Amino acid sequence: MKPQGHFKERRQKGLSLEAFAGAKKSTYDKIAKDNKAFNLNAKKVNTYRKWLAKEGSASAKGGIPTDTFFDTPRSNDDHEGRASEATAPNERGQRDKKGQDKGKGRERYKEVPKKYKTSLQRLQEKVAAEKLVEEEEKDKERLEAEERGRQKEAAQAARKKKTELMRKKTRKGQPVMKNRIEDLLSKIEAGMKAGR
Repeated sequence: MKPQGHFKERRQKGLSLEAFAGAKKSTYDKIAKDNKAFNLNAKKVNTYRKWLAKEGSASAKGGIPTDTFFDTPRSNDDHEGRASEATAPNERGQRDKKGQDKGKGRERYKEVPKKYKTSLQRLQEKVAAEKLVEEEEKDKERLEAEERGRQKEAAQAARKKKTELMRKKTRKGQPVMKNRIEDLLSKIEAGMKAGR
């Protein structure tokens, strides 16, 4: 089968220098990517600023103002009540230097908004929890190893005692049959208990 059409020409000519250089070039451009991300963030910031300006103008016109300490909206009558609170004395009749009362009405503004943990704090807590789990596992393994060591020593001592009894001889060099018969008897009793 012979090559036909443009395949034949291409095969004979090969790639040009420009086509070869273009084929090696990567399409990924880090600077362009960074610029795109920067522009998207700038767009979000601008949108947020416009929203803040809109919210600020709504509260200035007498709309529903938002509380500075809390994100919940408050009504106008609540705002007026707070203004009258500032000039009125508290239960004891005390006022601070600016003429504002020191009573219970101001206590809710002393509440600090909930602080969210930073990623570093969350990571530190996670690492501390992992270390605690690791330490517990190591302690558990150490206790198990100690228990196994104690059991091994006890088994070794029992074997040593049994070996000594089995090696005892009479004056004439014969094995002491009393120890051997007791060993056989204990084996038979253990076998009978296991069989039940």
